[in-house]
Amino acid sequence: MAKMTLWLALLLLPTAVYVSWFMISQRRRLAAERGEAPHWWDRAPWPWLLLTGVVLVGAGLVWWALNDGIPASEAGPIHR
Repeated sequence: MAKMTLWLALLLLPTAVYVSWFMISQRRRLAAERGEAPHWWDRAPWPWLLLTGVVLVGAGLVWWALNDGIPASEAGPIHR
């Protein structure tokens, strides 16, 4: 069941991202044709937000690697 859920997520996630991008680009085009002011996300500092997210993920991964992930006291035995 978990494997099927993973496969469905891997197939549907890119589609959802594309459909979202397409809808946003259509709204942006229609607003520009009507002469409306751009929305706040059109003026957002996306490169800085993306860079900050990448740095935070990297710092989290480094911290996790240096601290051996899950402490042995919290990890249970492996059941086979």
